[in-house]
Amino acid sequence: MDKGGNPHWTIEPFWFNRLVMIKRNTEDAIIEAARALFARFGFKRTAVEQIAKQAQVSKATLYSYYSSKEALFAEVVRREAKSMFAEVSLAVEKAPPEDRIRTLIETHYQALIARINPGDTTAAVLGEILPLAFQAAEDLVAQGLELTESLVRQGCEAGIFHCEDPAAAARALQFALRSMDMTFVAMAEDRACFHQGYQELLDLLIAGLQHNPSPPTTLEAGANR
Repeated sequence: MDKGGNPHWTIEPFWFNRLVMIKRNTEDAIIEAARALFARFGFKRTAVEQIAKQAQVSKATLYSYYSSKEALFAEVVRREAKSMFAEVSLAVEKAPPEDRIRTLIETHYQALIARINPGDTTAAVLGEILPLAFQAAEDLVAQGLELTESLVRQGCEAGIFHCEDPAAAARALQFALRSMDMTFVAMAEDRACFHQGYQELLDLLIAGLQHNPSPPTTLEAGANR
């Protein structure tokens, strides 16, 4: 009993831990089933009944964890995006300062490719789920922008990059990265060609950041007056 004389119910640590483990295992099974089915069939063509069946839980159990298919999709995306962001951040941290922007973009695509099985995920499915994924992971997209801006600023401070507005440069890089994501969708079945194209674009982006415009000559300065 507690100090007021009321019964004080406790759960033995073993049973409590067991319940937590069961709940976690069930949720992980639901997430894994949803991830596999969304990747194979897309969002619209995946039914909650399919996810529950593959996760070996009842539909009611699934809804006790997630109120809707949209909520479940958002959680799948959040977990994948969080995992990718951790991989990218770790790789960037280990890279030398002059290679960090390149490492950020290359690791992003390595992580994306590792999560897509071309035998299961078609370009049409990718074209549907990627825009939805961007919406569902807006907070992590914002974190990615913050990371990119910090890397551009560090590069400018170290004399590696030359740009007047690091924030604008970071937004441009993120826009280019988003565009390349959609290009990846269109070229999902020809990864060699995509790899060559994005490497060429990456070289251009890095060269643009490294470009140090020379001051105008006396003649040019006079002509602009």
